[in-house]
Amino acid sequence: MQKEITQSPEESLRLIADAISRTKESLRENSFPFLLWGWLIAIASFLFFFLHQFTSFQLYFVPFPFLAIAGVITTILYYKKRNSTSTITYVSNFLSNMWLALG
Repeated sequence: MQKEITQSPEESLRLIADAISRTKESLRENSFPFLLWGWLIAIASFLFFFLHQFTSFQLYFVPFPFLAIAGVITTILYYKKRNSTSTITYVSNFLSNMWLALG
């Protein structure tokens, strides 16, 4: 038989606030790949538009594969270099899995 642990409202609120602050810090620490991919997609899109509209270059889709390869290599190197001793919360685990599935 398991004994139920009771907490005061202040302790519960402090626990929730601590979990939220750890998740915010984790997202802040992991923001580099999101910013990297956002910039790479924006640059590839502008290059695609420029090449398609203003040049006679027939391979105007070329920026996407080149920048995708550069992004994959950079992301792999970033995660290899990054220290993996950060705390993992349920929310950060969910967000990591969600972005992995969307990627």
